[in-house]
Amino acid sequence: MKETLVLGRLAITIALLIAAQEISA
Repeated sequence: MKETLVLGRLAITIALLIAAQEISA
């Protein structure tokens, strides 16, 4: 269960970083 939560957080963080780059670009 913990691994799933960690992977989920990583996926959300990466998605937010990509979105931030697209908005700032």
